[in-house]
Amino acid sequence: MVDLTTWTGMLVFAATTGIITAILNQAFGIGRDLWAAYVKRKSEAGYLALRLASILEGYAYDCASFIGDNANAEQRPDSPYPDWNIRLPELPPFPEEKEGWHSIDLKLAARALDLRNHLAGSQGMINATAEFTEDDLENELPEHAGERGKEAWALAKDLRNRYRLPAFEPVWDFTKTLESALQQAQNAKEERAHRHVEWLQEVAADDARHAIGNTEPPGAS
Repeated sequence: MVDLTTWTGMLVFAATTGIITAILNQAFGIGRDLWAAYVKRKSEAGYLALRLASILEGYAYDCASFIGDNANAEQRPDSPYPDWNIRLPELPPFPEEKEGWHSIDLKLAARALDLRNHLAGSQGMINATAEFTEDDLENELPEHAGERGKEAWALAKDLRNRYRLPAFEPVWDFTKTLESALQQAQNAKEERAHRHVEWLQEVAADDARHAIGNTEPPGAS
């Protein structure tokens, strides 16, 4: 007779009635399902990350090509400026994989989605420059294309690193074009701003001298 008033007795009773076996089987089944769900989510996230990285790397390449094309834009004899292309490259649509987007790292997904907003902002600034200060396009175009291209490239690298995907080795290292164009544009913008400040200071000094020259001494008629 099994004594059910003790832990030992209860375990013996459970073992003899198959309760422990049923519990273990159920626990194993739950663990197996959780593991399968984990593997599935990891696979979905990795596949989406690969597709996103490929799109972003292609876009970074397009930005570098955009910079090169504008640097060599033809200038017609009757035009004060080269025939610049002021439309940034179009970012292709992202994959519409609901499960993959739900599985991918949230911060990386946010950066991917934010890129379109950044592109819209850059295009808006370029359009305003083309309308009001067209001579600034020489630096505005490579600066925005370089920034957006570098943003896309950095995100692609982070996606590959996060999901342990093979590194992408471009045939042409266009990242140097992005970096160089961005640096030169920023340097030119800083130099232009510095010259503008110096000009304002000169104007203010001239105005001050003119005001002193026109001031009559007290009692003069």
